[in-house]
Amino acid sequence: MTKITHNANSDTVSIFFCDTPVKATENRPNGLILYYDGGRRLIGLEILEASKHVAWPHRLELAETSAV
Repeated sequence: MTKITHNANSDTVSIFFCDTPVKATENRPNGLILYYDGGRRLIGLEILEASKHVAWPHRLELAETSAV
């Protein structure tokens, strides 16, 4: 399950790859927050001030591809 959300009020885009609880976060200097599980595996990220970093954040969609 991958969940992508855009919050126009807070101007953020969140991408989570699973429903695993967040155990740690890492704030990056470029307006990016990384979310990790208990094993320090990346489970999601959040883009702050998304309108500055993402073209058309309100039009994001999930495109699935099959494994090769």
